[in-house]
Amino acid sequence: FFFVAMESSSDDIELEPMVGGSSPEGSQEQSESEDLNKAKKRKSQNPFIRARNKIWIFLDVPSSSRPATVWGVFIILLIILSILIFMLETLPEYYLDPPSAFFIIETVVVIIFTIEFVGRFLTTPSYKRFVFGILNWIDFLSILPYYIELFVAGGPGLTWVRVLRLARVFRIFKLGRYQEGFTLFYLTFRYSISTLALGICFLVLGMVIFSSFMFYAEQTYAHFDDDEEQWTYNDDTDLAGEKSFFQSIPHTFWWCIVTMTTVGYGDTYPISPLGKLVAGITFLGGLAIIAFPIAILGSKFLELYLEAEAKKKKRQLAKLHKLEENNMQSEDEKLAETYPFFPEPVRKLLLWKALIDEEVTKLENKVETLKKQAKTIDRALQLFDWERNPAMIDVEFVRKLSAADKEANLPFKS
Repeated sequence: FFFVAMESSSDDIELEPMVGGSSPEGSQEQSESEDLNKAKKRKSQNPFIRARNKIWIFLDVPSSSRPATVWGVFIILLIILSILIFMLETLPEYYLDPPSAFFIIETVVVIIFTIEFVGRFLTTPSYKRFVFGILNWIDFLSILPYYIELFVAGGPGLTWVRVLRLARVFRIFKLGRYQEGFTLFYLTFRYSISTLALGICFLVLGMVIFSSFMFYAEQTYAHFDDDEEQWTYNDDTDLAGEKSFFQSIPHTFWWCIVTMTTVGYGDTYPISPLGKLVAGITFLGGLAIIAFPIAILGSKFLELYLEAEAKKKKRQLAKLHKLEENNMQSEDEKLAETYPFFPEPVRKLLLWKALIDEEVTKLENKVETLKKQAKTIDRALQLFDWERNPAMIDVEFVRKLSAADKEANLPFKS
């Protein structure tokens, strides 16, 4: 998804990403023709800028070349390995005395991530976009805890450092730089913020309404205990004397959100018939409230997916067009080497003549083949007539067969 465009002048050269890795909306605004035109402008840059551009594309665009793809796969494997180590360190047997291999692996992974981060920072086409890029901050936070624990005295034992170590789990979001699906997922939520806000608004309204109904419905089976200052179930209920699950409307929010989202932990539940009726209505209302935003998110994801596929096809067609142009140039170079003393129009005429001569030769060979086949068919018909002649005995017929007839498997009889 990423290309890098650089606009050069006589005094200053400024790099500008055509589709920024840290700005996903850029990929929606640039057309393929503009990408190709800007790519042609890069040929006029000085060697330092070209080398800087190549390093940036290598580190930030895994699909730019085969070595970049290999590097991207290598980074993905390191991300998976670091996340596995992060999870294994939380096992009870490794919590107080983790193996030294964990530290060695973490050190190697952090060094590689640091080199990659610094390399992209030094070669970035736009420092402003790099600094404000979300994925770049995730990369920075994923390596920061290691250096804090390494250089701060008593770092591993500090509470805030242990909390900061949780940032290492953000490395999983680095996969978004190498997987198209992560970008589509992000864009789907970004372009559906208004829909999500509306869904959350209806969810909160439903939670307040259904929680209020449930609280007052459960009061029919409970009474307020002045000594304990809490709602307690009546003596004639199954939970006689026990604390009610629904002490207030805010307390009921937990039950309501769990029910509306169809999770249903079962830690709180109604016992009154009226409360059970409210619970059923809450369940159905939650389904209706959640279904609409999910449907809109699904349609938006499909729209972005089809758009990404269309752009992918455009890129493939652009590559094919570029290959055809390169082939045309190579053919012109071959003509110049074959006919160095002729002007270009005469070279093309000579090329056409050579192609016509080649086709004529093919046609002549095909005509000769057809003539041979015609003679073979005529000979086979003649032998067939002789074979059917009752006046000709078999010995005579055998004598008339020549060596060529036998080689051609004539007269086609088993």
